[in-house]
Amino acid sequence: MRRNGIEPDGLFAIGDRTYALEADMGTESIEAIIKPKIRAYREIVASRAIDDQFGIDNLKVLFVTTNEKRLRNMMAAVASIAREGRSTMFGFACRPDLADFMRAASPTGGVFAERWRRAGHDDLLIEVLSGGVRESG
Repeated sequence: MRRNGIEPDGLFAIGDRTYALEADMGTESIEAIIKPKIRAYREIVASRAIDDQFGIDNLKVLFVTTNEKRLRNMMAAVASIAREGRSTMFGFACRPDLADFMRAASPTGGVFAERWRRAGHDDLLIEVLSGGVRESG
């Protein structure tokens, strides 16, 4: 997914739902890097480019960052771009345990139990079911 200069850190699907995962270590400027990335994701979905190229018609983007203040600033960035300050496309989670470059957190599958905060909407919860996924929130 390199169109418009974005490439997710991870891309995965559960059943018919597709998620891009963005791991944010707080090293990129929100104004110069994160906001353009948010706009680019919105553009590839709105233009249906992702549908045509990859057959993905339901992308959600999950940002994981390492501190609460950064998470709030990233959510504010989405709110400043989205119509009426609301978006269901982007979810945000804070994982301070990922901040230590010298000690990687163990993979746990916690992405499925995480409460993904959204701008102007209830938290997104991903519940893995046999053969698929249910999102609530």
